[in-house]
Amino acid sequence: DLPDSFPSEVFESGFFCNHPDQVSESTLVRKGLCTEIARGPLPRLGGSSVAVPLPNANPSEPTASETTETAAEERDTMARYERALSKKFNAVLNHLYHSPKSPESWFTAAQCLGAKAEAICDRLGRVLSHPYDGMGFYARGWDEKGYFKTLMDKEREDDSPPSWSCNELMERQKKESELGSYEWMPCMGCDLSVYVKRPWSTFSSLNACSADVHRQLKIEHETGTGTDTVTMSETKHEHNLSDDDRRFQERERDAWKTIHFMFEQGHFPEWQRAWGGLFVGALRIITKRCLLVSLYLAKQKANMMKDKIQEDTEASSFRDAASLVAEIVENMGTHAYVELQMKGMLYGYPIQLMPNWTKREVAREAAGRFQSAVHWVNVAAMGNKDVEEENMKTLANLHLMVGKCHEKIANTYRQQQYNTASSSSNPPKMLRLYETEMANAFHNYALSQHEARNLEEAKHNEVGGSSHGRTEILYRLHATRLKILLCAVRQPSHLREAAEWEALRLTSQHWFGKNNHDEHEKDDDQSEEDSDNIMKKDLRDGIWEVLSDIVLALAQCRIESVFFHRSVYRHAQALLWAPIFCDPETLDVKRLGSMTSVPPTKAYHLRGMNSGASANSAEAVIKCLFEKKRPQLCAVWTTSGQSPFEVINMAVRKYDSLRMKYIGAHIDCMRLCRRTESLKTFLGWTTPCRRDFQSFYEESAKIGGGQPTKHHSKDSLVEGSGVLWFTKRFANAAMSDIVFQKLAEITKKRGWGDKSDDASYKEQLLEFLCSAYACFIRLNCRVENVLWRAARRGQRQVLEVEVLILAFLMVWEFDKRQGGAKSTKDDDFLLSDGLLIERKMRLLNKAVERCHEVMPHKYVFAVKKTKGSAKSKLTSVENESIEETGPAMGKNQSQASSGSHDITSELNSKEVTQDGGTKSSVTVDENSKKDKKRKKVGEDAEKDEERRKRKKKLKLEKKRHKQSKQKMKDGEEHSDKVQTKN
Repeated sequence: DLPDSFPSEVFESGFFCNHPDQVSESTLVRKGLCTEIARGPLPRLGGSSVAVPLPNANPSEPTASETTETAAEERDTMARYERALSKKFNAVLNHLYHSPKSPESWFTAAQCLGAKAEAICDRLGRVLSHPYDGMGFYARGWDEKGYFKTLMDKEREDDSPPSWSCNELMERQKKESELGSYEWMPCMGCDLSVYVKRPWSTFSSLNACSADVHRQLKIEHETGTGTDTVTMSETKHEHNLSDDDRRFQERERDAWKTIHFMFEQGHFPEWQRAWGGLFVGALRIITKRCLLVSLYLAKQKANMMKDKIQEDTEASSFRDAASLVAEIVENMGTHAYVELQMKGMLYGYPIQLMPNWTKREVAREAAGRFQSAVHWVNVAAMGNKDVEEENMKTLANLHLMVGKCHEKIANTYRQQQYNTASSSSNPPKMLRLYETEMANAFHNYALSQHEARNLEEAKHNEVGGSSHGRTEILYRLHATRLKILLCAVRQPSHLREAAEWEALRLTSQHWFGKNNHDEHEKDDDQSEEDSDNIMKKDLRDGIWEVLSDIVLALAQCRIESVFFHRSVYRHAQALLWAPIFCDPETLDVKRLGSMTSVPPTKAYHLRGMNSGASANSAEAVIKCLFEKKRPQLCAVWTTSGQSPFEVINMAVRKYDSLRMKYIGAHIDCMRLCRRTESLKTFLGWTTPCRRDFQSFYEESAKIGGGQPTKHHSKDSLVEGSGVLWFTKRFANAAMSDIVFQKLAEITKKRGWGDKSDDASYKEQLLEFLCSAYACFIRLNCRVENVLWRAARRGQRQVLEVEVLILAFLMVWEFDKRQGGAKSTKDDDFLLSDGLLIERKMRLLNKAVERCHEVMPHKYVFAVKKTKGSAKSKLTSVENESIEETGPAMGKNQSQASSGSHDITSELNSKEVTQDGGTKSSVTVDENSKKDKKRKKVGEDAEKDEERRKRKKKLKLEKKRHKQSKQKMKDGEEHSDKVQTKN
């Protein structure tokens, strides 16, 4: 059907329709030019001058946002691309003026606007969430509520257990959607052409767009007041508005004032982001309307051709018309599915996450479009054996997307309550909607696999990120099985059994390793028999058998396609959760989670599982993506293609999301295995990288749309965005977490009140205090700003600050107990009441002061200036390893932390004297050999400095004596010459 309020009389208007015989020659020429321009290809980003590279299949070249053109050219290049798309769109509109019934032109117009919206989305990046938070990748033991703990104890989206009936869940989600939509608007203004003609990428065009929208809203306001500037039709239209429309207009005006206030206050990143959401929302509205008109006209054309089929030529025309309908419907399904990416970003103002109700509606729309595309592809291929091979490939891709849509729908039903009375012998009479939709997803994955299996060429696919043919379908089916098992085992103990029986019913229908392993073929009767057999087994044995089959399939994906990266992440995830799948109720699993091991009798069933902690096995699997054989941080790239799956994975933001997910998993594995040096090396890899799109646009907006004036290594890690910021922030937090674990270990080993080996214990405490301070320095944020900036971003805590304060308090408590002194004013100051953030600020300042006292004595600062150079060589704690016996840090990490040198020098300006000496106020235990040795190092440094001064002074005295002696000699020679002359 046509869009709502679409003027269908457009199809009957136009000079060519009404006066076909009165057309001038110039009009015909203009029509021909418009037709040729409309048929031409879409503009390419950077095609006119500087190319903006997208993810490339060539592993020898830098890819995506790691290698862009210079920052000064990025905004100009993007603006030229937006203007080129606008010109292309206007040319298509001119062609539609002459031929309004052309479905191809309406489709091209939609592609222009969709391309602009996608380019803006790539530069906005992920606004509200990160693709990786460690929540489901590994287990860290149970908490008091029965849920598995996470690194930062973040609030989970599905924190509450499934406890609502189907009707209650629907009602709850519907109310949530209505409340969210009340404060949200998809666009602003009544004339959306401003979003088409104005570029988003420059501040000047954004200001012009803001002024255009303001004029629209101002006219509406004047209409409401009845001033003389409005026409009679406008006043009549205002009086005909409903109360809802009036309230919406008021909300638009308030929203514009809020956004403009951001600009006036200098909050340019937020102002740019707000207009970016409005641009994307408006462009997607126009795109959808153009696609609906194109589909309406294409279906009309196909039906007309179908009624006139008499000869082969007309049958060929009908197949072409049906193929056009299939392409349009497939494109509509792709556009709908793109909205579900990034956890369902809802663009407009304000940008927000989709509620489950809206997400389900969008997923159903996408599934319906892909199903319709399947129908039209079969219609187009009817009676034509020449396109049979291409038809099978298209159907395989479409069934894959239908399955992904059903999986999205199923995830919105997770909160429906379980039937706890069900078991293997007593299945529930009515299945949960989650189980029903997941079964539909598996059915479509099986259809997709069947089509790909019939197409032999699907095996010999192009290597790359998304063009893996049958391997991609194989992975998707078994990765979904793994996600179902994970969802079940993470439920509270009183719901876990019912959840796992449901998961076993779903996952036991599709096997990889049973029967004909090479052909991956199995009839339905055999599948049902296998499912019945597995349901008769013990629950834990059945779960383990399914897990072993999944791991076997994931490993096979890597064998078939060496560059297949998706299975690596899931393979490592399966190994990390293997101890929990084995037995979630054991004491070690409850206490250690993924750090426990699997019994050898079961471990040999899992490919890649070695002896010892499962985290070590997972690390060996995931690190193959980080061998640094290529210039990328992570060895993953994407390839261009025509299928919906390839199109949605070709976006830069999707590519960056994949990298962030894999990088986060790799860092977590190194953290679990305490690979501190590996973390430092990986952190050093980020230094030579260029800014990604999201980081560049945010940093550029902070200075009014210009070029960032500093390297990304000097950016604050407390607040930021993009791939590089996430990598540095997460790796630094992981090193802080390692320090926290070691502090907990030495405290547990020593015991409270144990005074044996006090010197060694204090040495370790000071070592960890220095390590925690090194992590704090890498935040590149001043002491007085770090907590307030974190609070402004909604962060409850900064891990580096928490660990530094903890280490300081342990040192302070140890000194207090060792000294036996009474409470001082400083003690009262530390323990005084106050707001949490203010008390943390007091403790942080004291911790930093303590670090200044410790480190010049432990690690001597050597500030040397060479002749003719202002550079100083500074050896500080940030060049020290956080291992207990750590040597100096590598060169890469020193470069990555270069931005913290200014803070370090400022904080230690009171401790480093002009002559290079140092002050010390640390109480030294005379009975400790290590303290004496440490004191001797400081004394030797002072003696060396004094010796150097004495040598320098002696050298100067010798030089002066020599000069005076030479002058005396010259004077005597001069007097002799004068006497001789006389």
